[in-house]
Amino acid sequence: VSGTAAVLQQAYAEQHQGALPTAALVRALLINGADDIGPPGPDFSSGFGKLNALRSVQMFDAGNYATAAIGNLDTFRLELDVPTGSRRFKITLAWDDPPALAGAPAALVHDLDMLLFSPDGQLTYLPYVLNSAPVLDSLQLLAERAVDSLNTVEQIDLLNPAPGTYRLE
Repeated sequence: VSGTAAVLQQAYAEQHQGALPTAALVRALLINGADDIGPPGPDFSSGFGKLNALRSVQMFDAGNYATAAIGNLDTFRLELDVPTGSRRFKITLAWDDPPALAGAPAALVHDLDMLLFSPDGQLTYLPYVLNSAPVLDSLQLLAERAVDSLNTVEQIDLLNPAPGTYRLE
């Protein structure tokens, strides 16, 4: 994983006059390129899956990523075209969050939420969320689609998506 992260950093630096990518961008490319193993979505045994270095580098080389800075209560929108015959449509949002103040009620300072709207606007997809209750039975449950207010990575993964233009917010 470290070697693949270094390759992504080098490739980015070569395209951006020596500047290095953010840790969040490298993290998102590594996670989005991973092969899901085990149950669908992330899980406590295999995380987001098995590293697929080639896919992560190919996503970077193809420019299949976006970076943005947003302010409090702002919304970032992006239209994404999915061609006919696509087998998978996976989007990962990652960001760097400052540490919370000591005694804060939540560790997450900046809670970003990702929503994906289908081409016809009839369906809204939420990211995968794991049950984090500290009980063995809860930790073995499958990921569900829900609003995530705990993590600095969110992922939406669709198998055999309908073709068309999706709107990400």
